[in-house]
Order: sequence, then C-alpha cells, then structure tokens
Amino acid sequence: MAASGEVEDPSLKEAALEAAPVALLVVDGSGQILFSNPAANRTFGHTSSELQSTLFEALLAPGFRSLFRDELGRLLAPQEGTEREAHHEVLGLRSSRAFPMELSLGKVARLGAAVAIMVAVRDLTAQRRADALQFAADVEALEARERLEAMLEFAPAFILTVNEHGCIDYINRTLPQHDKKEVIGSSWLPYFPKEQHAMMEAALKTVFETGEIQHYEVATPGPDGSLIWFDSQMGPIRTHGATVGAVLVSQDVTERKRAQAELLAGRHMALLGTLAAGVAHEINTPIQFLGDNIAFLRDASRDLLELLDQLAELRRAASEWRPLEQAIIAAVDAEEAADLPYLRANMPAAFDNCIDGLARVRTIVQSLKDFAHPSEERMVAADLNRAVQSCLTIAANEYKYVADLETHFEELPLVTCHASEINQAVLNIVVNAAHAIEDVVRGTNQKGLITVRTRREGPMAVIAISDTGTGIPESIRSRVFDPFFTTKEVGKGTGQGLAIAWSTVKKRHSGELTFDTEPGKGTTFFIQLPIDGKGSATDARA
Repeated sequence: MAASGEVEDPSLKEAALEAAPVALLVVDGSGQILFSNPAANRTFGHTSSELQSTLFEALLAPGFRSLFRDELGRLLAPQEGTEREAHHEVLGLRSSRAFPMELSLGKVARLGAAVAIMVAVRDLTAQRRADALQFAADVEALEARERLEAMLEFAPAFILTVNEHGCIDYINRTLPQHDKKEVIGSSWLPYFPKEQHAMMEAALKTVFETGEIQHYEVATPGPDGSLIWFDSQMGPIRTHGATVGAVLVSQDVTERKRAQAELLAGRHMALLGTLAAGVAHEINTPIQFLGDNIAFLRDASRDLLELLDQLAELRRAASEWRPLEQAIIAAVDAEEAADLPYLRANMPAAFDNCIDGLARVRTIVQSLKDFAHPSEERMVAADLNRAVQSCLTIAANEYKYVADLETHFEELPLVTCHASEINQAVLNIVVNAAHAIEDVVRGTNQKGLITVRTRREGPMAVIAISDTGTGIPESIRSRVFDPFFTTKEVGKGTGQGLAIAWSTVKKRHSGELTFDTEPGKGTTFFIQLPIDGKGSATDARA
C-alpha cells in the first residue's frame, strides 16, 4: 500500500523483483507459475516463458511434490493460529537433475478472487558441498587428533598444558596413582612437594610475562612414595601473538640422576684413592714425630723411675738407721744418669710436640671424614669455609711440593648446598691448579702459588681458586668443561674433573663455574653458589 499522497508504481515493484539476487516466483492457488525472476530462471535452468503457466511442483523431485501441495493448501485456507508462511529443505530439478534447495512460501496478495503465493528458492548445492568438505575436514581433524593423542600417550615424556593460573588443561598420561580425568582441570601444584611450588610458580610467571623457555627439575612422589625426578621444560602457547597458556614437557630422569650419583660417588672414591698415598704421607710425618717424642719420654721416664727407686732406697736406709753412704752414691749415680737439667728443659716440649702431632693427625682424619661423607639427598646448611679447608688439608700432598698455599677466608653465613659435592668440585680444581703449576716449576727449585679466597657477593657465596700455572690457551677455553676433554698426558687425567665440577655447581646448585686466565701467568676459577640454595648466579670476579 502506498503512503498518503503517493501513487504506487507497479513497474518499480517488478524491477525490484527482477533485480533480486534470490530466486523468486509467484504462483496462483493451483500452483501454476505466474512470474519468475532471472535468478529463478538460472536456478532451474529455464527461461521465463518456459516457466510461466508451468506447475511449480514440476520443478520438484517427485518425493516432495505432495509436500508442496499440502503447504499450498494450508496457506490458501489458513486456520487460526497457523503460520502464514512455510520453509522446507527439498530437492529441486534442474535439467532433470536433482539438487538441494531451501523452499519458502508466503501468501502475498489477491489476484481478483484468487490469492498470489510468493515462492523463494535458495540453491543449497554450494552449501552442501561446503558442509561435506567441512565434515570431511572435521573427521580428518578428529582422526588426526586421535592419532596425535595415541602418539602422545606413548611419548617417553609427560606432556601437559596449563593456563596462567596453573590449571591443567591437557595431559597425555599420568602416574599410576592418579586418574587422568581428575587431573585435567585441577591445579598442577598439589602433585609436587610444597618446597618446589615457589620455583614452579616463578617459572610459569616468567613464561607468560617474557615468553622465555624455562628449564628446571622437579620431583614428585611415585606409586610407592619414593621421589621420581623430572627434567622439565616450559614454553608459551601463543594465539594471535598473545600467550594463552604454557606447555610442559617433563622427562623422567630418576635413573639418570641415580647414575649421576653413582658416577659422582665413583669419582669421589677415585679421588680418595688417588689422595690416599698423599694423606698417608701427611699422617706419617706427625706420627713419626710423635713416635720420636714418645720414645724420648719413655727413656726419660725410665731414668726418672730409676732415680726415684734410689731415692726410695735412701729413705728406707735413713729410716732404719742403716749406713747411708752406699745409698747416697747410688742415688747420685741415678741422678747423673737421668741428666735432670736436660730432662727438665726438654720433657715439657716433648709433651707439647706430642699434643701438636696428635692435633695434626686429628685434623687430617677429620678433613678426610668430611670429604668422604656421602652426599645428602637434600641440600643442608653447611660451613663453606670449613669444607674448603678440609679439601686443602687432604690435598696438601698434591700441591705442597710444587706450590705454596695462601687462604683468605671471609666470614660467610651457612650456605645451603650438597657440601660433599662442593668439596669434590674444589678438590678437582685445586689438583688441576697443582698440575698446572708443576708444568711451570718442573726441573727448578722454585714453587708456584695457589691462592684460595672466599667471600660473599649479595645472595651469592664465591670461592676463588687461583694458580700461577701455565694458563689456558685460547684455542681450548671453550672445551674446558667438556666431559673427557684433557690436555694431560695419558694416565694423569681423565677429563672428568672439571666436567663434574661444572655439573655439580651449575645443575645441582643453580650456581656458576667460570674462569679468568692469562697464558703464562695463571688461571682463577670462580665457584658461585646461591647462599639460600636457590636462584642463579651472576658473574663474579676476584
């Protein structure tokens, strides 16, 4: 209906129908086509003249013609409460070939006593093809996902994803005591000891804030309650440039850690074996000195007892009013034999020497015990200065013939560490220093110098071990910490000492092992350890 004051333009309406991109047709009450626009002509593959006066149901596959007639009848004689339009997906005919289409019917106007029905048709062929392709893609994606999950389930590592709050979104498999369905959706922290939570949360925060890959070791109780160690790497999951989660790959390294512990223990005992002769020599010197002094004291005591016996005889003779001449002569002879002035001058010193010798032996034995003490499973607070001194004591025979030793120990707080492993690292470096100096002073009467210092630098404890050896050539500096790399002659070095020291300091203690060197002047190694047993070191220089 036109607005007041306006005249309807039938040609404008017809032009709009002609230009519509949707297939539109008008049928009368019998279903005969009265009008079709160009889009409808293209859809059914007929011209307008071919379609006019044709029953619309002839454009439908036989199985859908009765549906059209029923809907047409419903629209022509609507009952109250029924819809005045209809929508169905049917099969149409184009050049006698069926194609899917969406059919919409609506009553629009009267043609005299008749009613005109608008029919809109949407060709669904392209959509069905797209749906089929999408379905195939979905099936393929599902199959690919199932294959991926099957592969991940048997991957030699635990793979999981977490959100920024540490909630587990996915995990490929779990330890036997956990249910995978219960693990997904839970926080990752309760599966690990509380003392590791802060480190794990810090790593997750770093991944989300910087995108940097984090590497750390964690332990979790296994089915029997014993700890299982995992070497873990955590990296960001990015979508459109934003970090939306983190992926963790954790590999069970329990056996490797046990093997490392056995290797360290074996190297530890090998070092003890190497040092055994030197330690025996170090103990033998004060023992010999102690033996000489005890022999002197034994002879002195025998002379003194003989003198006392003669004095006792003199006392008895006097008390019995016997002649005293013989008793006095015997006492004088005993006194002369004992040489009392000499004994008085040397016996106190001999006793002091015995005490000093015993103290020296006790120090060596205690140092050996400290060095040989097995490593604790967990780090404990230790006196680092005492540990270093113990190493220097038992290694004395390795360096004392080629180098003098200077120590400068600053006051340090207790350092949380595996003390026996740090002992071994220090010992390896000191022995290497002695060998480097030996190459310089061999064939001379000169000695080099080994200087050992300790100090505190902020949160770090630093041990600096300097030597006046040959220095490290530039060509091999990058290989100093490589396993089995050595420049020593066959039988003198295995190339494991510095490699083990590096692993101990870097991986076991989150510290740093570095060096400064100058050919012809010597080398200084720096062991840097977090005092609280956590964190990473910064480079330190003496």
